[in-house]
Amino acid sequence: MRISAKLSLVIFLLLGSAIAHATPQLPIHADYVLKVFGLPLATTRLSFEVEEDNRYTYSVTSKPAGLAKLFRRYTVVEKSTGRIIDNKLYPDRWSFIFDEGKNPPTQFLDFDYKGMKITGQYKGKDVYLPIINNAIDRAITQPTLILDLQSGETLFEYFVADRKKLKKYQYQSGEVERIKTKLGELDALKVQRMKDGKPHRTTLWCPPELHYVPVRAEHREGGLFYVLEITGIDWGDGTSLTSD
Repeated sequence: MRISAKLSLVIFLLLGSAIAHATPQLPIHADYVLKVFGLPLATTRLSFEVEEDNRYTYSVTSKPAGLAKLFRRYTVVEKSTGRIIDNKLYPDRWSFIFDEGKNPPTQFLDFDYKGMKITGQYKGKDVYLPIINNAIDRAITQPTLILDLQSGETLFEYFVADRKKLKKYQYQSGEVERIKTKLGELDALKVQRMKDGKPHRTTLWCPPELHYVPVRAEHREGGLFYVLEITGIDWGDGTSLTSD
């Protein structure tokens, strides 16, 4: 797997997106650092905008950090645009762009909820998928999870268009834990990805006082241990928090 694709996949599994909501008190930006075995691998900025007609634009922009900059200098941008209806996110288009090479492959998905289909291209090849149970794109998996957490739900199941496949993701919330973050100590709800009724690879910590915006995420895969930590958050009303 190419480094750019691997980086975007890990960030998606950890946090793919995390700050979407149709109310103004939630952040318009959140910044994170991705580490592997404690070493910085990438920095990530999540951005969310809502227009007057309840159309949203959500993007995840990642750049290499630390020693990774010696090997790659590309920027990865994953974007979702769509509509907010009854506090739910419905994507119209997902796109994935990285600036590695002069002619990066075209990667996008278009969502047709009336026709119940998803069409697009991934690495230059046509993609056709059915829409099952209001399937969403992979970028807005976590914003959708956050909205459900805010409504008080504890078990979650989503069908996600992940590049050229439709995948099912399950999550379950657990106990509230006191954790140390770069923004200080916080009481955070522990949320785990589930598979066959058991915790599976990915864990997030989402403080209720930050409207369940994840402040830490952990992911284990292929013998590697990834950690995503929040470093700053901007609420869009002149209020922001940053690490010391």
